[in-house]
Amino acid sequence: SKITLDRVIIQNCSAGNLGGGGILLDEGSRANFSFGCVLSDNKAPTEFGGHIRVSTAMLRLHGEGNGPLEFNRNGFNHIFPDSVRLGDDLVTMKRPTVMTRGSAISGGSIYCIASKTPNAGVTLGSGTEIAFSSASLQHRSGSGDGGAIAAVICDVSVVGALLSMNKALRGNGGAVYLGAGAKLTSRAGSIFTGNQAHGSGGALFCDGCTTLELKNGTRLEHNIAGSGNGGALCIGNPLEYTTSQDSKFFNNSAGLDGGAVAYSNYLADMELSAD
Repeated sequence: SKITLDRVIIQNCSAGNLGGGGILLDEGSRANFSFGCVLSDNKAPTEFGGHIRVSTAMLRLHGEGNGPLEFNRNGFNHIFPDSVRLGDDLVTMKRPTVMTRGSAISGGSIYCIASKTPNAGVTLGSGTEIAFSSASLQHRSGSGDGGAIAAVICDVSVVGALLSMNKALRGNGGAVYLGAGAKLTSRAGSIFTGNQAHGSGGALFCDGCTTLELKNGTRLEHNIAGSGNGGALCIGNPLEYTTSQDSKFFNNSAGLDGGAVAYSNYLADMELSAD
């Protein structure tokens, strides 16, 4: 089945059992979030995926640039007028799709499992923003990872999206945690900024992921690994390869080693290059 959402708000919802505080996508389902959708303050306090859980399913998020948002440390104020008058001109406003203040024990905004391309997986398109979400281990051991996204056996594509101010409060991967069999591709000027992990990987953490590709002007800046390694990236035991091409690392920091990148694997290759 397939659902398309346009300018929809999902707020202050909660889920237990399977998780997905706002939405559960399961068994071949497909969801397309179009322009101006907002998911805010949803939670899965004892499970995974504060806003959305994706299991053997496909999730696509799209927006129109960084539209009319007031952005501050307390979150977003959401106003989505179709147009505003500037002097004598009527200007059509752009409408991003926003996820903010999601919380779960893992994957503060999105948790994805068993969802590989071409028929499944997660895509954050241009104009998508995930901010102020958190993963916090409360009731289980071995979790608490991925402040914004946690993925296991899942393909994640970030295309011109913004992930900012997300936190793994007791784990790894302030913005994204990639577990066994997960893949991440980031391109088209995607930005990871101000994310923080209690452990390692202030922005991105890979633990047995398949591949990690950062391309086409991806920026990682002001991310923090509080008590671990890899202020921006911590990569451990990737199954295939890691590539960073024309990506930029600014002002990241780690409590231990690798202010920008910490990499550990004698079997897989890591390639850094610039166009």
